[in-house]
Amino acid sequence: MVIKKRALRGLADLSIFPVTKNDIEGYVVGAKIGISGAQELTSQKEIDEWKIYADDGIYDAGADWKGSKFTLQLAGLTHEQRVYFEGGEYDAVAKEYVFKSVSEAPEIALSFSSIADSDTKELTKVYSAKCLKVSFEHKTKGGNSSVVPVKIEGIFMERKFDKAIFVKKDGAATDISWLDTIEALPTA
Repeated sequence: MVIKKRALRGLADLSIFPVTKNDIEGYVVGAKIGISGAQELTSQKEIDEWKIYADDGIYDAGADWKGSKFTLQLAGLTHEQRVYFEGGEYDAVAKEYVFKSVSEAPEIALSFSSIADSDTKELTKVYSAKCLKVSFEHKTKGGNSSVVPVKIEGIFMERKFDKAIFVKKDGAATDISWLDTIEALPTA
């Protein structure tokens, strides 16, 4: 068996989907919202490890999944899109975004791609995410012309219907249409 080498590069085609239902009876998302300016996405699983000692040794061991913390960095964020990452309210008529101390971000799903090789992209759908913190750092322009990136921190959670966290698929670099939808469950 020949083992093909794989090294993922990049982050592109980021979209979010508002989650409208996520419980043991079903899962539904709203329409896709494209997000431009994705710079970095990191994730780290959070687990509780456990061991059971018996017979003078380890009888059983395992880990319980608690979630995955993530950090997403964007080159910028529109006021309309900020609602999905931070909560708050956007008035399209006045073109004003208002964040309050009681604002809470809604649950969202994400999709994105990474380059696997010259012909293939790895496509990823994350079923449930909750953004907990949005931060940015304004600095005087000074001697450089760097932008003010937006850093979003949150947690990836499970799709309650089947406990799924994410799904990945390889696709042709020229066809990423699989990222355009996230299927509802149950499919009746």
